Amino acid sequence: MTETNHDESNNNLLNEEKTEDKIEQTRKNRKKKCLLREANDADKRGVCYMSRIPPHMDPLKLRQILSQYGEIERIYLSPESKK
Repeated sequence: MTETNHDESNNNLLNEEKTEDKIEQTRKNRKKKCLLREANDADKRGVCYMSRIPPHMDPLKLRQILSQYGEIERIYLSPESKK
């Protein structure tokens, strides 16, 4: 192998490594932005308390009714305590 071919192959390897590093850095930046966006959205999340829900109402029906007002992430219905 001649000296020039050896230098060219080294340059090609270095260029490939630089390209891979740039791609990896771009992926990290995108992931970071996505995580920041999700964290920001989580800050806007709220909890609603509903004191009187009919006994026949299940979480699916409640989600259907409330989804017209916005995205519903979780619904928890606790049974009424018998006194």
